Amino acid sequence: MPGSAWQIKTQPIGSACLSGYIGKWLRRQPRAETLARGLSLLIGSTARTAREYPIGAIMSTFWARVWGTSFQWNVGNMGIVSLAPGESLVRVHFGIRFQGVTSNLQNMQALGEDFLAFGLVTISSVTGSTPPNALSAAGDANPPLERWLYWSTMQMKPRHIDGEVPGNMIWSTDDTALVADSRGQVKANVPAGQQLHVFLSWAPWFSGGWQTRGIVTGNAWASALVLT
Repeated sequence: MPGSAWQIKTQPIGSACLSGYIGKWLRRQPRAETLARGLSLLIGSTARTAREYPIGAIMSTFWARVWGTSFQWNVGNMGIVSLAPGESLVRVHFGIRFQGVTSNLQNMQALGEDFLAFGLVTISSVTGSTPPNALSAAGDANPPLERWLYWSTMQMKPRHIDGEVPGNMIWSTDDTALVADSRGQVKANVPAGQQLHVFLSWAPWFSGGWQTRGIVTGNAWASALVLT
């Protein structure tokens, strides 16, 4: 599995000696006694911290990145990553956006009131492979393993009249490119041979409303950091 690794080492050797030399030098300086005491305590604290944590602790991570397009304004989802037993999801950086075209004779208030619920959710392969509906199943199914790590809503707004096709209205969601960062973390405490799936899931308030009034497409991307 591709990834990156880093090694954390803290070495206390010589800290007591270094503290003594610096302390002697500072005591020769005017009005430096307080600083000498503070530095001595700081170095001693570093040495104690090093003794509490073993040298050579190794953590390995990898980023899983996905993207998709041509989504419709209806119930949908995009798989981001599947965690093996013991792996942990650290964070997910993602974005989702929809844009549409309608006639300017459509009921703009009705289209503007329609909103889309979306979020990041986990589901164990023991439960299944279809993520919960972001609107009708917005509660946590089995926390902390299966739950929503992020949840929000967005709406389409009329932006301007199409300059190429007279009478057409251009719509898009609240931000030109909604970007969010989930710091919700979860460990894949699943049986051997099973996985914990991470999905971006969405659902509109009026399912199918846009299909009868105009054309709408969407796109999404996600980057997930996994600790192995």
